[in-house]
Amino acid sequence: MTLISKKTTIPEVTISATRVGKIALIAAISNEKEEESIKQVVDGLDDIKLAVTFVSGKTNKVKDTFIQSLIGCALQNKIITKKRATFMRQFMLDLKL
Repeated sequence: MTLISKKTTIPEVTISATRVGKIALIAAISNEKEEESIKQVVDGLDDIKLAVTFVSGKTNKVKDTFIQSLIGCALQNKIITKKRATFMRQFMLDLKL
């Protein structure tokens, strides 16, 4: 993956993204254009899938919609099945996240 920034004197940065945590952090601090580059890199990996969702709002409202947003994103991007989504939703609700 190659990231180009207009705000630095370094014209180009190449990042190796093969660890889930590193990919998640890079995706979390990316804009939409960079997100697409990250998704292309991850598409070439056999054992990692990536889906990105955006959640915003007041804290009490985000808590109510966060789980639904994550599971919906994973379903839309074919990372999980509907059967698995039902299990995950209930599991996360039981944890009272």
